[in-house]
Amino acid sequence: MGQCALGFQSSTNLADSDPKTPLNLADAETKAAALKLAGTELKAGLVAGSPIEPVVSHNYEDIIKAADAPIDRSSKEKLFAQLHSGVYLHQKKQKYWIDKESGLNCFMLFSKGLSINWVNEERYWSWRTFEDPEEGTLEMAELLKVCALEVNGSLDPSLLSPKTMYEIVYIFKLYEQAKGWEFPVTLKTRFTEEEVIRKLSLLPKFQEEWIEAHVGDGEPDIKMRKASLMNKPRGQWIELVAGEIYTDHCFSIKKHICFSLSEYQGGNWKSGLLMKGVVLRPKKRM
Repeated sequence: MGQCALGFQSSTNLADSDPKTPLNLADAETKAAALKLAGTELKAGLVAGSPIEPVVSHNYEDIIKAADAPIDRSSKEKLFAQLHSGVYLHQKKQKYWIDKESGLNCFMLFSKGLSINWVNEERYWSWRTFEDPEEGTLEMAELLKVCALEVNGSLDPSLLSPKTMYEIVYIFKLYEQAKGWEFPVTLKTRFTEEEVIRKLSLLPKFQEEWIEAHVGDGEPDIKMRKASLMNKPRGQWIELVAGEIYTDHCFSIKKHICFSLSEYQGGNWKSGLLMKGVVLRPKKRM
């Protein structure tokens, strides 16, 4: 994975001051604060509200080549404002933005950007258009009824900011009349050489704990857990963590981060789910 170039300019430098010239205490405190800020905000991304010239985010030029609308580059302020608020990609299948607090890349894969079993069968799923307060007009996949549920997605890890812990989160809603969710759903994350998602055997019995499976030598290739939806609130958005990944420099650009939400072992017919998408975002420190 390529590394992001880091750079910043500071208008003050204590080392450049004349040692023979008395230094005003207020000036010294101001300069010291500026240097401290430079140290804490030296990140591979844009930092909102920084007095230091912002640093362009990791890989942003390649990412916005797939933007649905032209990007205004007439000024840095306008460019940064767009990247902070978000840019839609691939006919609104994805959204890319830069977190204002950390300056790190974030991605949202909407329903249209996911691979959903039976989604084009009208008796099982329905595509509905909603006015979302954050995204405007947005198509979402609504589950009518299905026995074998599987919602897959993948992303090239080179698009994410390096050396960062990310969480992969499914965002969906369960209607009041939702049925068939007596069995827990299975959440999986893995790396693969191809973008194609391969189904995994779920032989181990586990509940609310991560299971790591080795396909070869080295670190685990697959991580999975189960989560019950029975006690989840109805009629509001639910966030369900599918996994966490650390974007180490050793990841090959050819590999993809793959993730899935599934439930087909119970045999129940499930209904009443509205899938908004999956967000990949830096995990906040507690």
